[in-house]
Amino acid sequence: MEMTPSFRKKGFFYTLSVLVLALPLIALMLFYTDLSTPARSTVVSAVVSSESLHAIQGIETDFERALRSSAQSAMASSVGRVVSEGRPLADAPVSMQNLVISGSFVQGEPVSPTMGPNYLSLWMTNMRTIFSAYGLDVTLNVTHVNVSPLTPSTLLFSANLSLFVQPQADPQSFNFTQVYVQRVVLSIEGLEDPLVALRTNGVVSRVFAFNASPVANLSTLEAFITDKKYAPNPDAPDFLNRLEGKLSPALHGIETIVNPNELSAQELPTRIQSHADHVYFNDTLSNQGRRVLSTAHPWLQLDCPHAANFGVSAQTEGC
Repeated sequence: MEMTPSFRKKGFFYTLSVLVLALPLIALMLFYTDLSTPARSTVVSAVVSSESLHAIQGIETDFERALRSSAQSAMASSVGRVVSEGRPLADAPVSMQNLVISGSFVQGEPVSPTMGPNYLSLWMTNMRTIFSAYGLDVTLNVTHVNVSPLTPSTLLFSANLSLFVQPQADPQSFNFTQVYVQRVVLSIEGLEDPLVALRTNGVVSRVFAFNASPVANLSTLEAFITDKKYAPNPDAPDFLNRLEGKLSPALHGIETIVNPNELSAQELPTRIQSHADHVYFNDTLSNQGRRVLSTAHPWLQLDCPHAANFGVSAQTEGC
C-alpha cells in the first residue's frame, strides 16, 4: 500500500521530533560512557586519600599517647621488679628503653607481665592492622628511645617515629613519609623508692613525695620527716641510680630522712650515723651524725652539711 504525501510528511516530522528530543540524551549517554571509568576512579581515590589523611593526621597524637603509656608502665615495672626480687637493675636507662620498645627488660626476652599491652612494638603492629583496613601499606620504625632525669621529680622520655604510607592497590598513586619526634615528661611521685626497699630487704616502704617548699628551719624539717618527704640534693642519687642500688651523687639527686624506729620495728639493724638516706645506707662512711635538738624526732642525727642545708645548724650539736 503506497503512503500518501500527507502521511509521509507527518512521519518525517514525527521522526525529526523524536531525534531532536533524543539527541541530547544520546549525547549525555556517550559522554557518561566515555568518562564514567576515570570519574569513578577519581572519586574512589578521593575517598581513599581522605581516609588516609585522617589516619595519618591521627598518628602523631596516637604516638604521643603510646609513648606516654609505655613509659608509665616501664617506670612502674622497673620499680616493681627491684622491690619484688630484691635485686637492682644493672642498667636502669637501658632496661626502661627496652621495656618501652618491646615490653621486656632485655631485648629478645618474653614481654614482662607488668607491661600489659603498653609497649611500642605492639602499638606499631596495631597501627599496621588499622592502616591495612584503609587499604594502605605502612612502614613504622621507632628509633632514638631515651630516658633521663629532667628534674629531681621527673623523667624525660623521648623517641622518634618514622612513617611511610602507600596504597596497597596502586602503590604509585601516592605515598607519604614523615618523621615524628616525641617527648613526654612523667613524675616519679607515687612510685616506691627502690633504694629504701633494697637497703631494708623490702620490709620498709617509702613512696616518693616532694615538699612544695624548701626545708629551711627546724619546724619545716620536722614536718618533712613526719610526712616522709623527699628533697632535691645533687650530692644524693637520682631515681635511676636508686633503681641500680647506687648511692652516688647525681645532678637531679633526691634524698629523704631514714627513721631508725621504722627499721628496728622490723627487726632490722640500726647504726649511729647521719639519717640522710644516702649517708645512712653507706656502710663505707665513718659516723658523721650529730644530734639535732628536735622535740618531734629526738632520735634525729645529721651531718653538718645537711644541718646547714636544712637550716638547723644552730640546733645541731657540733655544727
